Amino acid sequence: MKKLKCLKCRHEWYPRSPKRPGVCPKCKRKNWDTVSEMKNDITQKELKRQLHYDPLTGIFTRKVSNTNCVKIGDVAGSKNCQGYIDIWINNKPYRAHRLAWLYMYGYWPENTIDHKDNNPKHKHHNWISNLREASYQCQQRNQKNGKNNTSGIKGVCWSNKTKRWRVVIGINKKQHYLGVFKTFDEAVCHRLAAEQCLGWGNCDSNSSAYQYIKENIIETNSKE
Repeated sequence: MKKLKCLKCRHEWYPRSPKRPGVCPKCKRKNWDTVSEMKNDITQKELKRQLHYDPLTGIFTRKVSNTNCVKIGDVAGSKNCQGYIDIWINNKPYRAHRLAWLYMYGYWPENTIDHKDNNPKHKHHNWISNLREASYQCQQRNQKNGKNNTSGIKGVCWSNKTKRWRVVIGINKKQHYLGVFKTFDEAVCHRLAAEQCLGWGNCDSNSSAYQYIKENIIETNSKE
């Protein structure tokens, strides 16, 4: 079986089972194979000294060779179990998409970095035009609809029991019921109103409810 490595204490071991270990056998860390999203203890100057970033491809390459295993020009980083690219600098791991932001703009993002293409299979798409600073709520709005969603609008579904459109919204990982409505447009409007009340208005481009109202209600009325 493949050798595993803890991203906190850097302990390496061969697992006894093909299943993912629950903890690192040395430091006992549960999330041993993930990197903290908010590491920000490296400067842009130091980053540019060690790495080169291509904003068109999103790929980092090494400018400094610190070990025999690393050569100048090598592609830096590797995928973790979540699909993100982790890069080690000065014996510390960093997420590549956050490094890209620091490299291009000179500061660490206050919020999380969201991938605009929202492709769960390609979280390594780190070219700068595909990255944006976003709050946790904004990232949630950028998540794709569930498999059971047939309306095309997140949080809006048809209820066979009431014969009306049912509307819900997720807050802090809990689903909140907003009511049932006769028309689809009314249901979508209530969904968007709830989003706006929660302060999600800064990321309307991610909202399927906002896009529907903009294209089917606002623009239609303006043409008339």
